[in-house]
Amino acid sequence: MRELPDARGVLLWGALRDVLCWAAAPPRTRTGLFAADGSTIRVREIRTHLESSDDLAVPLLTLAMLTEEGDSADTARVVHACRRLARWAEACGAPGTRLAFTQAAALVRPEDASLALETAQLVRDSGDAARAETWFRRTIKLARNRDWANYVWAYIGLAVLYRRLGNLPAAMALAGRALRTATRHALPALEGTALHHLFVISSDAPDTTKLYGYASAALKAYGQDHPRLFALAHDVAVYWTDQGRYAWALPVLEAVVPDASDPSLRALAYASLARAAAGAGAAEVYDRAARHAWGFLDLLPTGAGRGEVLMTLGRAAALAGEIDRAEEALNAALRISAQRGEAQVRMIAERELQTLHDQHREIPVRRVETVSAVQQAERLVVDLTTSLVG
Repeated sequence: MRELPDARGVLLWGALRDVLCWAAAPPRTRTGLFAADGSTIRVREIRTHLESSDDLAVPLLTLAMLTEEGDSADTARVVHACRRLARWAEACGAPGTRLAFTQAAALVRPEDASLALETAQLVRDSGDAARAETWFRRTIKLARNRDWANYVWAYIGLAVLYRRLGNLPAAMALAGRALRTATRHALPALEGTALHHLFVISSDAPDTTKLYGYASAALKAYGQDHPRLFALAHDVAVYWTDQGRYAWALPVLEAVVPDASDPSLRALAYASLARAAAGAGAAEVYDRAARHAWGFLDLLPTGAGRGEVLMTLGRAAALAGEIDRAEEALNAALRISAQRGEAQVRMIAERELQTLHDQHREIPVRRVETVSAVQQAERLVVDLTTSLVG
């Protein structure tokens, strides 16, 4: 209702309530669960407020029949209707509505690991860590010995959750479990994803001895056309930017930006490019990238990803000497991360604000790199850039 404060919101709320009541009731009690004229009322409401050509009409009419069909309702049709409504909500920028109907589909078909996983991911991105963990654990239980791909994805999802909460040892252990399972069951694409997340988690951890090994192995497992290649290159470049190694980060991020099609990913890619350019003193690149990042930020809902983009823009502005703009972005990132329980974004935003107050500029603290690590990094610059530009 907050996202859609009109007749559509009322209709969706009524449909959701019916589905949840139906899913929660034992099958033998579903006949007679609703008032005898329930379906008539629902259908009349839908036809009063929606044209027959409206994308909402067919799935809502399908769910309206639940009140009449009771335990004879076709579960597959109910799930399909819920998923259509979730996709509609995603396209309309209504993440809460999307989550509500995705979760409803998972409750209607409680044995489906893929629906449980999708719900877990959406709950995690909504900022509800405790409920997300419950759904990820549920996915693991459903998928064990039956669906190894979703089993691995659930462990990766938990690893991402724990990293966001700041629990790096648990995140490493979970990502390691995902990698071992993917390797054991010959799932090379998921090996790449698990290695990718091990790189990201290791970049935050004190021990970085295996860091570049994880990145190189992930790049090899992904191959040139993998959809996650963009994210891997971005994450490696951000690590280098954190270390003040802007000359390594810039060419990779400049190759990353054209591959980012989703508005949230493109906003983050431009923000990261702006930060690396500011650190390298490339004023023209910084101005262009920052302008694009702020423009894409305006297209994003207050949800997953927005806090990270604002934090990155704040750090970029600080490096460029734009102190007022840096404080504005970092304070906004701090508010969003506090609301959503994103410990890592909040911690970095707080630290950068303190640095601004003390020194007016972010000063990267480089980790000591061995000669071997430097050689690995320089090879990664070439390999990542080449893979992205084809």
